[in-house]
Amino acid sequence: MLLYVDEMLAEIDAIREYAEIIQLKFEAGRPSDELLLDARGLIKRMEYLVSVLPDGCSLGNGLRHAGFIIHYLEKGDLESCRHDVRDIIMFDLPEGAVSIRNWANELTYSDRELRDELRVLIRTGQFDSAIRKAFVVLKDRICRQYELPNEVDGSQLVNDLFGSKSEYFPEMNAAEKQAHRDLFAGLFGLVRNRYAHNNYEASLTELDTVISGVNYCLTLINDFKN
Repeated sequence: MLLYVDEMLAEIDAIREYAEIIQLKFEAGRPSDELLLDARGLIKRMEYLVSVLPDGCSLGNGLRHAGFIIHYLEKGDLESCRHDVRDIIMFDLPEGAVSIRNWANELTYSDRELRDELRVLIRTGQFDSAIRKAFVVLKDRICRQYELPNEVDGSQLVNDLFGSKSEYFPEMNAAEKQAHRDLFAGLFGLVRNRYAHNNYEASLTELDTVISGVNYCLTLINDFKN
């Protein structure tokens, strides 16, 4: 999903800016102990990014180059690793960006509000929190657009919207209403509750699947209102 992709690309840009600062320090002749601290920070950021990339995506030889920087700086040898900083900036990080974009070719954009609310959580790897927040966005959207009380939630919210006694969507027949009720009730009752009431660490695959479902429901809500 492109919400995840955008945040990974933003993190690559942030790492590139950090590496460029290190490159400037090399050029300015800063001492090796100062550069070593920066290099250790750089490799930690790169290691984290690699850990949350999808299968098939990489930063090329980025971790290898970062390791060489640390190795030589620990010996006080700036000249032997100067080119590694350049290679990270010029080759490894761009390769990572390309691999992410290629992975995302078939993905579709999410609801704008959903994107804005989840971007930081996804970028920092808090996938379970992102899932919980997604359902807050969905619930709030339903309440706002159909002027339902904020305290209404879960199955009651879904029944108020799609139940047999609901006055909404008179153009729908009973079977269509029931189908929509089942979809929304399943998401709230089964999926949301799994992450809301358990200490459960979501995977990237689960995040993508759940956010896609919530995004689809938000699209339906918008279509109904229009």
